[in-house]
Amino acid sequence: MRFIDAVRVFLGFWLAALIFTFPILVGWLFPIQKRRLIFYTPWLLFSKGVCLIFRIKLDVEGLENLKPGFEKNHLFICNHQSALDIPLLVSQYPIPFLTKKQNLIIPFLGLAGVLAGSIAFDRDKMGERRRVLREIVERVKEHTSLYIFPEGTRSRNGEIQERIYPALLRIAWKSGIDVIPIALH
Repeated sequence: MRFIDAVRVFLGFWLAALIFTFPILVGWLFPIQKRRLIFYTPWLLFSKGVCLIFRIKLDVEGLENLKPGFEKNHLFICNHQSALDIPLLVSQYPIPFLTKKQNLIIPFLGLAGVLAGSIAFDRDKMGERRRVLREIVERVKEHTSLYIFPEGTRSRNGEIQERIYPALLRIAWKSGIDVIPIALH
């Protein structure tokens, strides 16, 4: 890792500590419907701050197609190219995401994500996949929209992964959940 990138990561973690400490301390006291509102602004601030720290200029097309109410009953599906994908997406629409269990150990971000409504799961357990599919449908229908990455993991070379996991897309369609495609490049 280049020195400047290490400095940027360090600044990102300090930004997370600064922004998420208070919401984490009080967020767990509230039901999930309220927690999303508690974490909306902190996630938006953190994500926009990360874009500034990493000097990312976003060029977003199609925002006009999303109408009010996007925060419930939608699955936003996206290709996964980098560890910065989530801050980039959340900087536009601060909604939770599906994440692997290992991400929960990331200081401040793991806990802030779960408290805001993100769903963490263990990719290595087969029974876990069925459980998480049910939980996603329930969460999206009753509480909040989610970002998901059907590729399952981020691309190492920028190319779309050969294998995707369409089970969630089928269940979403059968459950009447709108699926919104997003492409990052």
